Amino acid sequence: MVGVDTLIGREWHLRILRSAFEELRAGTGAAVALAGEPGIGKSALLWVAANTARAAGVAVVAARGADLTQSPDMRAGHTHVVDAVRAHADAGRPVLVTVDDLHLLGADQAGLVGQLLRCAASGPVLCVLAYRRRQLAPWPAAELADASAGLLRLAPLDPLTREQAAVLLGERPDAEEIYRESAGNPQYLKVLCALRDTGSTAEAGASIFGELAGLDPDALAVVQAAAVLGEPFPVALPAAVAELDEPAAVRALDQLTRVDLIRPAERGPHLALRHRAVGEAVYERLEPSLRFALHRRAADALAGDGASVAHRARHVMRAADPQNPEHLTTLIAAARGTLYNSPTTAADYLQAALPLLREGPDHAHEVQVLLARARLLSGEFAEGRALLDALRSAGPDRPGGATLDSSRIERRLGRHFEAGALARSGLAGLAETDSATAAALHTEVADTAYDVQDYETTRVHAETAAAIAARHGDHVGEAHALAQSAVGHLFTGDEATARVRAAKAAELIDAAPDSLLLTNLAASLQLGQTEGLLGRLSDSERHLARAEALGRRTGQSYLDGGLLTVLANSQCRLGKLEAALVNLDRLAQRQEQLGGHGAGNASEQAVAAMVRAAVLYWRDDPGDAELIQAAIDRSLGIVGDSATSWAMAVRCFHAELVLFTGDPPRARSLLLEAAGEDLSGISAWRRPRWCDTLAEAALAMGDSADAVRWAALAESAPQQPSTLHAFTVRAGVWAQAALGEYEVALSRAQDAVREFTARGERIEVCRTLLAAAEFALRAGQTQPVSGWLDRVGLVAERCGSARLAAEAARCRSRLAAHTDAQADPQSASVPLTVREREIANLVSTGMTNTAIAEKLFLSVRTVESHLRQIYRKLDVPNRAALTRALLDDRRASRPLGS
Repeated sequence: MVGVDTLIGREWHLRILRSAFEELRAGTGAAVALAGEPGIGKSALLWVAANTARAAGVAVVAARGADLTQSPDMRAGHTHVVDAVRAHADAGRPVLVTVDDLHLLGADQAGLVGQLLRCAASGPVLCVLAYRRRQLAPWPAAELADASAGLLRLAPLDPLTREQAAVLLGERPDAEEIYRESAGNPQYLKVLCALRDTGSTAEAGASIFGELAGLDPDALAVVQAAAVLGEPFPVALPAAVAELDEPAAVRALDQLTRVDLIRPAERGPHLALRHRAVGEAVYERLEPSLRFALHRRAADALAGDGASVAHRARHVMRAADPQNPEHLTTLIAAARGTLYNSPTTAADYLQAALPLLREGPDHAHEVQVLLARARLLSGEFAEGRALLDALRSAGPDRPGGATLDSSRIERRLGRHFEAGALARSGLAGLAETDSATAAALHTEVADTAYDVQDYETTRVHAETAAAIAARHGDHVGEAHALAQSAVGHLFTGDEATARVRAAKAAELIDAAPDSLLLTNLAASLQLGQTEGLLGRLSDSERHLARAEALGRRTGQSYLDGGLLTVLANSQCRLGKLEAALVNLDRLAQRQEQLGGHGAGNASEQAVAAMVRAAVLYWRDDPGDAELIQAAIDRSLGIVGDSATSWAMAVRCFHAELVLFTGDPPRARSLLLEAAGEDLSGISAWRRPRWCDTLAEAALAMGDSADAVRWAALAESAPQQPSTLHAFTVRAGVWAQAALGEYEVALSRAQDAVREFTARGERIEVCRTLLAAAEFALRAGQTQPVSGWLDRVGLVAERCGSARLAAEAARCRSRLAAHTDAQADPQSASVPLTVREREIANLVSTGMTNTAIAEKLFLSVRTVESHLRQIYRKLDVPNRAALTRALLDDRRASRPLGS
């Protein structure tokens, strides 16, 4: 049928119409009833049916309920439609008759429905009727019910499913929210999308506005009042806003209910517009003066009824009276109440309050501090900073004033030294040292100290903040400080206390209701970071995900840069690659929305880009290689020539990715350039992590001495946090493998696997198991390899890692080849590896260890290690005995090795 592709989710209805159309072309009549909510797609189906008929040369008679009811002579209008249909049918010509908005015919006293159905029963007539079930009068409803037992096919239209709506919504970040609010109604989907994209209902709202045609003045006034109220209302409220007496308002509401613009609300004896989209379409078409007057009346009526500040504020905001002091206090109170649940709404209230301020300090300071905090919470750092700078320039700070939030904004912008100076000055200026403000400032000093790696200061101020917060009953603030304290203890050598502090912080956060946690989402971020350092990755993910969901729901986006980056990193380490990408995409969208106004500092953006590169590397889908390089380029572009600790960390992770992609010499060079020849450029506690990488690179380069060196340095580094000990163990694995001591390497690999498994680091578990499988094959120990590869394959599937799956498959192929070789009696006499056979053959030609090392691009020490393994396996004492053994084997035509 024509236009089939344009009707999403209506394939079943189109099949019914197609079937009926085929019957019509065969000379048989049919009837189809399309019933559904306003905007559900009934008219679109009628349009498709009419276009299909015209394209096939079939006559079309189209009628609309609205046109028929507005005709001066309704009965004559009905007769005209029926006569037109009969004229075609009597002449033997097939005809399609469509009636849209059938419900507007009311009781249908002229009997149009019955006459059209009889036409369809007696000749080549296809009758397609569209109506709203809620508004259909009893008499036509009964006729349709009777006809459905025979001729009439009922085809109700249901809301679109989420999958169907996805065609309309595309990849919008707010798609899920819009779909829920629209309830799957295509018209509402379009209106809500238009509102979010342009602030207007645009063309999508025109058909809704058209429903107001024909309303009497009182009904129109009431629907406009309802649109201004914007929420369910008792009968008396729109009467007051529309300035109608109650009987007139009741009559108007009855009319609006009949035409389905007003419906009973879900709660109490209230009424409401059919859908928010209806209200938006009506509201945006109000003249400004009328809109102002309606809001003013709504504010006065609600105040007279003793309504809460929250209910009155949106009307006061749009019709504030500078001469009415109550309007200013209403807006300030509403801003306080919505600050953490919707900082953008709070900012709107405060912005509306600014013109109401009078000369003098009353209210002005509070309005500007609250507005700056709302901007901070919304991620609008530049605007918040400007407000706070102006306040601090105007005079001394007040308790709970500008200094605390100024420090927070500077830290979010990456200005850690400035943030620390502000927080310390705020503490020094406090008259009351045991107050909520004091606790918050101590927490801020602890945060800024951590940013510059002053862990002792972090610990001292965090402990002080925790004690003050506990005395004031601020459990979330206490949790924040305890999580900071845990980091301070961890990096000053007391991991046991760190774990106790972190556990207590987690208990307080888990017990906190969302409403309380919203006042300090930074507490969850700090806890998640601390738990990540302590190896509690699942707990870290849980706390960070809760904070992220709360921030997204309320519009508190000021932590997005750090929160989403840390969350994605935890998920990457847990092997939750797709979840990590979802959060990195959210962060990218947020950064794009805010542009230069916020969304995190340079360190967060650079780290997020490198985390993305790592996630994409392990996912390894088609096209990911280009995305990986783009993410790396972005990250390194942000880093530039910065010498900060975060910049060095980014460079180290880049070196690791270079190693993974098969360039160990360059990886080694990049890492040492970033961290120093002896890794002195990075914190001592981080060294095991990068010693592991350098030892692996040394193994790949055949430099056993270098591998041993880095393994030894890892062992000598502080083993706190203990969660990094697994990297120390694995550095030893690489070193032992480089020496050819595969049995020792395998034993240590199992220790590393156990430690990585205990922390849930699935990617590292798989990497270690794959290395162990390779070493086992070199040592001729094939028995455990299959089980290890099975485990890697299972984890790879759960993680969505095509790369791990491919590496496991390649290793399995080597295992199969090795097994086949062992099964061949001609190759089973001596279990030498390929490398060992190569070196043995070169020894038999008289080459020295140095010459062999140069030829095979190995270190002399590595060659010596392989020779020891060869002597042991062949039970020969020296090079001469090895050469004789090889000659004897050749004479017997029996190749060495398996």
